Amino acid sequence: VSSDSFIRLNTTGGTADKGKWDIRTVSASGYEALDFRTVNDANNSFSTKLSIAHGGNATFAGKVNVQGSPPITANSNFDDLVITDSAHAGISIFSGNTSDGAIYFGDDDANNLGQIKYLHSSNSMTFSTSAGGASLTLDSGSDAAFAGDISIPVAKKLYFGAGNHTYIGEDINDRLRFFTGGAEFM
Repeated sequence: VSSDSFIRLNTTGGTADKGKWDIRTVSASGYEALDFRTVNDANNSFSTKLSIAHGGNATFAGKVNVQGSPPITANSNFDDLVITDSAHAGISIFSGNTSDGAIYFGDDDANNLGQIKYLHSSNSMTFSTSAGGASLTLDSGSDAAFAGDISIPVAKKLYFGAGNHTYIGEDINDRLRFFTGGAEFM
């Protein structure tokens, strides 16, 4: 049983079959929503672009751009949600004092393969890969804990402090070299 009502808007002039929009209420089999639709072909066939369910969830049929046009073209592989401002722009995630705020990455097989998570109970941030535990944890004391090995390529160095005089490096002969004050220590 369906009892839909709608408001239809038409443009005057221009292409008649492309100048129509409607706002429709949907009430069918326990599903209630407000749909925003546009005509998508010469057959007067309408297509829902935004649906707001009675419970408050919104479903967009396309990409979402918040706050206008970006100053440059967004990467076409990653432009489903674009947030733009001429000054600072961002996303805020608020959660309870003992809960987590997170961004999850998934694919057809799993919804949690990669995770960036802030844990309010410990004030730490974790980065997880392959649906496992934390690969990297940054804690409230500015310490970093890695769950696996840390690899530094040959001819690259691990520096200590703000300067470039104290470091550890590996040479092409697989020797570990320690430098302090700009001179080799060992």
